[in-house]
Amino acid sequence: MRSLYLLGRSFRPIFLALLVHLLFFSLFGLSFQLQPEVAEAQVIIAIDSQIVNEVEVEKEEMRKLAIEKDKQEKIKRQARQKEIEKTEEKRKADLAKRQEAQREIVAREAEEKKKREAKKKREAEAKKKREAEEKKKREAEAKKKREAEEKKKREAEAKKKREAEAKKKREVEEKKKREAEAKKKREAEAKKKREAEAKKKREAEAKKKREAEAKKKREAEEKKKREAEAKKRREAEAEAARRVAEEIRQGAITALTSMNSAIAAKIKENWVETGEPGLVAVIVVRVSREGDVQSVMIQKTSGDLFFDRSAVAAINKASPLPFPENPKYYEHIKEFQFNFRPTE
Repeated sequence: MRSLYLLGRSFRPIFLALLVHLLFFSLFGLSFQLQPEVAEAQVIIAIDSQIVNEVEVEKEEMRKLAIEKDKQEKIKRQARQKEIEKTEEKRKADLAKRQEAQREIVAREAEEKKKREAKKKREAEAKKKREAEEKKKREAEAKKKREAEEKKKREAEAKKKREAEAKKKREVEEKKKREAEAKKKREAEAKKKREAEAKKKREAEAKKKREAEAKKKREAEEKKKREAEAKKRREAEAEAARRVAEEIRQGAITALTSMNSAIAAKIKENWVETGEPGLVAVIVVRVSREGDVQSVMIQKTSGDLFFDRSAVAAINKASPLPFPENPKYYEHIKEFQFNFRPTE
């Protein structure tokens, strides 16, 4: 409706001008016959003055409407910009909150893993201790049993021997004497035999103990040697991996540095010039493996808010950025610092 009104207002001066000219020609025809030339000139001047005034008024109204329209557009742009800033702040806050939650989860998992490993170690040590105690107990019981059996055997032999001696004594004193001598001889031989067997048994046990200790010592030395070799191998592998990782990192930095000019050129193509010459903004950019811009953050402002915003907008608009194709480089340069100085 407003545009129709303005259209009607713009045609009104033309309509009035046509009407005045028709009136003018009519009056001119009459005044040519009835009035002097001076009166005709006055009428023309008055009509032209009125037309000029109406046209000026119409222009002034159009100018005011244009100013009001520009003012409304400016207010809308400012509101949209504030909404964008508010959304960006909320996104950053949400990202920080998610990152903090992720760090807490990782910390809890590490603590739980540490507790599980400590519990497992304690249980293993307790089991080992129980097994050693049980083994010691079994050995003591076996020794006690052997001693009891030997004692019982000796007692039975002694009883049998006494009975035989008593029988022999009753039968004949002479036989008793011979048997006494024979007994004495047998006892001596038995004692000698027992002593020999006991000595042999002690030597066998001592030998077995020495062999067990030697075996344990060898196993401990072999284990220590294997552990030392494994440690040395792990250290060598870790050093090799570190060197490879450092070579990849240096290669990634070199590759990205070689693309600085191409990156700067593409961003500058998408930059809308603003701010004073010589301004520099330090920006941290995060990209995907294909170079698509994922996030842009002002690390050091140029001091000009509009310049900083134009830099961020240019980087987002230039996505995807030129980026090294080697997939090994990505983790080292997925987030890099960029000095935005388009006037150089």
